Amino acid sequence: MEELNNQNELENLLKKKTLEAINHINVGHKNNKRKLILELLI
Repeated sequence: MEELNNQNELENLLKKKTLEAINHINVGHKNNKRKLILELLI
């Protein structure tokens, strides 16, 4: 049972880190788009 619990914790951590990475990338894209739009307007 101990091993199974560790496996679940690892999977949850991996999911969390993956979601954080995806959010980070999405935020980066939004900022880049905003910058591009500002540069086009100037």
